[in-house]
This record gives sequence, C-alpha cells and structure tokens, in this order.
Amino acid sequence: MTKAERESLISSIEYLADLIAAERGSDFVDAMFKRLGVKTIYTIPSCDLWEVYGEFHQAEADLR
Repeated sequence: MTKAERESLISSIEYLADLIAAERGSDFVDAMFKRLGVKTIYTIPSCDLWEVYGEFHQAEADLR
C-alpha cells in the first residue's frame, strides 16, 4: 500500500466516523474503534485499514 493510499483510507474512515458520530454519537464511534482494536486511527496497521474502512462504511450505510 502506498502512502497516498493509506492517507486516503484514513481520510475516508475519518469522514465516515464523523457522519456516524453526527447520527449515533461519538460514544458509538469510540465503541466501534474499540471493538476493532483501534487505539488511534493513525496507528492502524496498513493490512487492517480495509477491514476498518469496511466496518465504518457498513455502519454508515445502515444509517440510511
């Protein structure tokens, strides 16, 4: 994964987290990160970024 790809995924996760927090609250987002074993978004191993993105993408889709 290139640095640009990593930064893009992190930005996408941040965006989705903001959307979810606006609807469900920041505690919900914090719980998602905790369940996924994420302490900070910037320390997510590159091999796990797509999984974290997928979880947040699905959670945001469930809001609709």
